[in-house]
Amino acid sequence: MKLESQPRSPANDDNLIPLINIVFLLLIFFMLSGSFSKSTPFEITPPHSKSEAAVHDQPIILHVAADGSLALNDSPIELSALNTELEARFANDVQPHVQLKADMALEAASLLDVIDALKASGAKQMTLLTVVE
Repeated sequence: MKLESQPRSPANDDNLIPLINIVFLLLIFFMLSGSFSKSTPFEITPPHSKSEAAVHDQPIILHVAADGSLALNDSPIELSALNTELEARFANDVQPHVQLKADMALEAASLLDVIDALKASGAKQMTLLTVVE
């Protein structure tokens, strides 16, 4: 009995190559789109606390536009009402902290007025957010 081997046609392999390409592209996509988090240098178990003070998840961000208009956490606000609003937010904070995003075209005198209002409201710490060149 004679067994004849049939030659493989190159058309069968041509359908497999695009499938392999798609699988590798999906693999790369999911590897890159996964979340990256900074790892700690060593394992830490935090201590327990009896304090029930809430942790502020949302920082207080004050936006100042080039024309001097203000927005506190994306809500428009007047400079005259800023002091009252911040005092209410700082009522339970030990170290009140505000992040300030100011337009680079804003005049320094207008920025100083905003900083004075922050000091008057009881802000103990202010961070001016900038862009790294």
